[in-house]
Amino acid sequence: MNKPFDSIVILGPTASGKTKLAVQLAAYFNSMVVSADSRQVYKELNIGSGKDLAEYELPNKKIPYRLINCCSLEQEFTLVDFIKAHQLVKEETTKNGSIPVICGGSGMYLESMLKPFNLYDSAVDKAHRKHLETLTVEQLKKMAQKQQVQFDALSITKYQLIRKIEHKQYAAEPLKMEPFKPIVFGLDLPAKQRWQHIEIRLNNRFQEGMLAEVENLLLAGVNPERLKRLGLEYKYLVLYLQNEMGFDDMKHQLYIEIRKYAKRQMTYFRKMERDGLKINWLNAQLDQKKLFETCITFLV
Repeated sequence: MNKPFDSIVILGPTASGKTKLAVQLAAYFNSMVVSADSRQVYKELNIGSGKDLAEYELPNKKIPYRLINCCSLEQEFTLVDFIKAHQLVKEETTKNGSIPVICGGSGMYLESMLKPFNLYDSAVDKAHRKHLETLTVEQLKKMAQKQQVQFDALSITKYQLIRKIEHKQYAAEPLKMEPFKPIVFGLDLPAKQRWQHIEIRLNNRFQEGMLAEVENLLLAGVNPERLKRLGLEYKYLVLYLQNEMGFDDMKHQLYIEIRKYAKRQMTYFRKMERDGLKINWLNAQLDQKKLFETCITFLV
């Protein structure tokens, strides 16, 4: 297919309807959906991460996807791991000549697919990682200062300190990446409608069993601190299950945090625009058929 782009990107804040549109476009171009999400890579995270895999099942075809269910929660899937994985997808689609539909709301993950990043591959020594995990935050800060590692002493977490120390110790050559050259569509909603969509989707996820999903992960032996680091749904549901919050308070606070997250997403997308990325913004209040038809007018 002779096109001035090699991929299609559907980005937007949480609960804006990205997946459904991406699946429609992938079906039209007989291609695949490539997730750009920091939590959908984990096999155990389904409802809370918003995989919505049922949407990939169309009446007459199943839409393939990539960068979903890549690994277990037993490992940390970092941005470096994501970049390596997306390079394999880039090679696959270049070889078969398909136009993948990249779909997601994680700004840094999206950006890593669309432009070269000055990142380094840190080979993690598992024994050394275990040793670092036994240290206190203050001990880690002293170690980082000794190694001349820069960090924000007020806001940095223990896990972030460990990763910075590992990066300093094991940094190698920069990763060589071939970014996608996409046409980009952004789904946007007025703030009030965005909040309504967030509330509706949050209620739906509770009805679908999101609380049971987290409870089962804890019963299976997943460290609660590991789930808290994933943020939003997983963090607040763990706090509730540990009796640190009541249900109504937890649900309200989670709703507020998701609203804040959606605002940060839009801020990041605007930054990407200022940095030179052309985003064709679409009104996400349009019905699905109209959104799809609007995209097609750009694409064919």
